[in-house]
Amino acid sequence: MFGRIKGRIRFDKKGLVPAIVQDAVSQEVLMIVRMDKKALKKTMDSGDLWLYNRSLKKVWKKGQHSGNTMTVKSIRLHHNKNALLVLVIPHGPACHTGNNTCFYETYWQGEEIADELNKEMAESEESDSNLRTAPEPDEQSTISADESEVESRVTEEFQAKQDDVLSQVYSLIQRRRANPVAGSSRSQLFGLGKEEIAKRLGTEAVTLALSLTQAQSQKIVHKSVDLLYLWLLLLADQGISLADVLRELWRRYQDEEVD
Repeated sequence: MFGRIKGRIRFDKKGLVPAIVQDAVSQEVLMIVRMDKKALKKTMDSGDLWLYNRSLKKVWKKGQHSGNTMTVKSIRLHHNKNALLVLVIPHGPACHTGNNTCFYETYWQGEEIADELNKEMAESEESDSNLRTAPEPDEQSTISADESEVESRVTEEFQAKQDDVLSQVYSLIQRRRANPVAGSSRSQLFGLGKEEIAKRLGTEAVTLALSLTQAQSQKIVHKSVDLLYLWLLLLADQGISLADVLRELWRRYQDEEVD
């Protein structure tokens, strides 16, 4: 689902690697777990977080009994290759105590030291800004030639088909629903059932809303696509024609034009 993780993971002698689980939206650290190769593979194949339970000595799905599952958005590898950072969308509290994070107890907080550090950092940033004369490099210039070529091709294809893109995606979803493809993530989504798809739609809607408030342009685009795709999945699952929805949208638009 996520493609191959670059580099070899350095598992310990017991075949485990520590994984820090972090909320992909709020950036809050939720828990620290252990994963083995089987748990990692199940996570990447399903998109749900799987862990290795050292007490039971077996792999298990997070929220398997409580229902507080986690949808994995990405997995990052530490440069020493001996730890993972797993970014997730939690569907309920992360901790078995009912708290959103397992790190809910404050052990020590050095307010005075923190204030002093903040003051030093502010002075340092002010000094750096006075010394900085060269402009920041254009982000677009960092895109490789291959990426630019691919982006150009995608843009050309989209411009030729943009008037009908929703219909084409909806038709693809209908074909996948009628003829499931083994190993296809799209086909697997139908197997989840309408309630789970609707739940994921709600999660993506909240994530999109948060992205809008934070003015994260690229994330807004990606989350909008995720939301639209799940919406189309539900339409297909309910046997509702996309044309009926677009016709109703057009009717309302026409009514506004008359008003």
